[in-house]
Amino acid sequence: MVNLKTGDVLTTQDKFEEIFRNIGNYFINNAERLGKNVVDSTANVDVFIKLEPNSIVMIDISQSEILRRQEVSVFSNIDVNHVVENMEKKLEELKNV
Repeated sequence: MVNLKTGDVLTTQDKFEEIFRNIGNYFINNAERLGKNVVDSTANVDVFIKLEPNSIVMIDISQSEILRRQEVSVFSNIDVNHVVENMEKKLEELKNV
């Protein structure tokens, strides 16, 4: 993967610079193929890259799809001030025990 001269002394930074360059080229060269895996119901795409300077670079690409959107929030009918007041009362009760 590293395209540097054999006589060069490679630092860790040099190795990672070349790894990042190769990862970028991978995504550029495979953009069309990778893009075809995404569908209209795709909610997100996660890309995990495992890097080790003296090992194989692993790229794991996964995507999630929305099965059903929730329209109602659990907290839509809750009065936050009421909740805070109750918490403060409970805290006072615990302090007095």
